[in-house]
Amino acid sequence: MAFITSRNPLAGREIDVNVYDENGKLKEIKFVAQYKRKKRTEYRDLVKQLTQIGMPVLDDAGKATDAIHQAPFETDTIFLQTVMGGWVGVERADGTAREFSADELQDLLEEWPELIPALADGFHQVHAAAPAPRAKNS
Repeated sequence: MAFITSRNPLAGREIDVNVYDENGKLKEIKFVAQYKRKKRTEYRDLVKQLTQIGMPVLDDAGKATDAIHQAPFETDTIFLQTVMGGWVGVERADGTAREFSADELQDLLEEWPELIPALADGFHQVHAAAPAPRAKNS
């Protein structure tokens, strides 16, 4: 099969998180998060900004200044609203699809803050090569 170089604007990653219900039992939350693909330089610059949070800003000579690198996003919710472009398999209690929007994402994260680390990791995972499928034992 030929490699077609046009780039899909979204990349999906399965999110699978276990949370505790009201009875202390594990409940699985599973859906596909869709992320806006970043070009290599955009992704590299974003990762650089994220890893420098709290570190001193360097001057042109490489000497630390009194300034500190700030987070490029005010909150983790704003970060996820910026990098996500959709989801598949998120439903309301009545079984209807919950359409993706920045407001719906914010509401979902208010209800299920346990999803935040998995969604942030998913963004980085879609920008890395997926592992090769394992060979089946014969």
